[in-house]
Amino acid sequence: IEKGLQMDPKSLSARTLFDRLPFELTRDQKKVIREISRDMSSPEPMNRLLQGDVGSGKTIVAALSMLVAVDNGFQTLIIAPTEILAEQHYHSFKNMLKDLDIEIVQLLGGQRAKARRQILESIESGKAKVIIGTHALFESTVHYNMLGLIVIDEQHRFGVAQRAKLKKLAELSYPVSKLTPDVLVMSATPIPRTLSLTVYGDLDVSIIKQMPAGRKPIRTKVVFEKELPEVFEFIRSEIEAGRQAFIVYPLVEKSEKIDLKSAVEHFETIDNEIFHDLKCGLIHGQMFWYEKEEVMQGFLDKEYDVLVATTVIEVGIDVPNASVMLIENSERFGLSQLHQLRGRVGRGDQQSYCLLATKDNFKYQFSKKSKNDDERINAVIRLKTMEESTDGFRIAEVDMELRGPGDVLGTRQSGLPSFRFLDIIRDVDIISSAKNLADEIITDDPHLRKAKNSLLKEEYMRKYSKDSNYFDTA
Repeated sequence: IEKGLQMDPKSLSARTLFDRLPFELTRDQKKVIREISRDMSSPEPMNRLLQGDVGSGKTIVAALSMLVAVDNGFQTLIIAPTEILAEQHYHSFKNMLKDLDIEIVQLLGGQRAKARRQILESIESGKAKVIIGTHALFESTVHYNMLGLIVIDEQHRFGVAQRAKLKKLAELSYPVSKLTPDVLVMSATPIPRTLSLTVYGDLDVSIIKQMPAGRKPIRTKVVFEKELPEVFEFIRSEIEAGRQAFIVYPLVEKSEKIDLKSAVEHFETIDNEIFHDLKCGLIHGQMFWYEKEEVMQGFLDKEYDVLVATTVIEVGIDVPNASVMLIENSERFGLSQLHQLRGRVGRGDQQSYCLLATKDNFKYQFSKKSKNDDERINAVIRLKTMEESTDGFRIAEVDMELRGPGDVLGTRQSGLPSFRFLDIIRDVDIISSAKNLADEIITDDPHLRKAKNSLLKEEYMRKYSKDSNYFDTA
């Protein structure tokens, strides 16, 4: 059994930050903070999944938890999948903790040797208390000093093995061996409760459903190609009112094989014709990280009115002034991706809009009620769902119904079982009860030596004989 760090949940730094927040935390945020505090004060290590839509306030929950670890004498880190998001976290934490005398460092892959060396020395000495970075945090050249809390943002972008590697690096950072750090993984991609119970059975799950006060629901509308001139006029009116807009395309460059619009090709039209009198920027995945960072920072600083992009902005910097998201060829995007892209707007207090542009010949399908497995019909269902709901968990359930539980997680998960008598979407109570019973058995009789568990042990041995030696170990 792993031994946790058992921290004191009372933290002067966390209380200081909490007291000076310019907003009231939501009921869900407070509940989640209590759950995390309970875990961190437990003798068992925390392994918790924090789910919440884009903009629901996961970062402030993570920051308060990290300050508890710092006040207990531990280092803490937050890892993000992209340099843009890591940069955003770095600036957010610098701003939040500016008067708390806590050293914050940022470790990225593209840093110069001298800066990187200084950062690594600060981490190894323990001077750096809050460490923010990307995959560079996994490297063997990084030597942590009492790393107590690991926060993984956008966890679906990282594998279980990477999570384990970070835990191992943390374990090596303690003078006393056989201690295990607390781990908090965060996701803005809502996962249906049934799926989280089966896929993340090793994690306790916390959910933030409430959005912060003052956030207006994003108005979403499907538009057809013939309506695009009107859409561009609407975007212009928002920009004239002082706002900014995203226009997203599915491809970087024009393809002869796929009849889809591309960002590079259409940027020329948008920049030179449609919005020739406005400032337009371009960002896509084939640019160097520092080029992407420069463009996103420029958009945040209002150097651009319109940002033409690919899905590289799906996880990116917050731009509270952006009020319009136009997604071209929206029928070709998955629900999760559409929901994430939509979450790039609606970050400020003004009304925001998401416009899902699709081909004119889809208009007929929108008048029909039938559902079948045809991909064309599924595309219509996806777009209708986006129009009707801003609830990420409802959207995730529809996504799972359309694609199956494996594909909802991004790539086909071969480890997910096919159940003959169980519906993974609807049978949440059965799955939850089964998980609770399994947890009770593991706690009470981890090696299945008691007579009451003999049939369970027999069945396990029959199905998984190659692992049967597990029961022979003490």
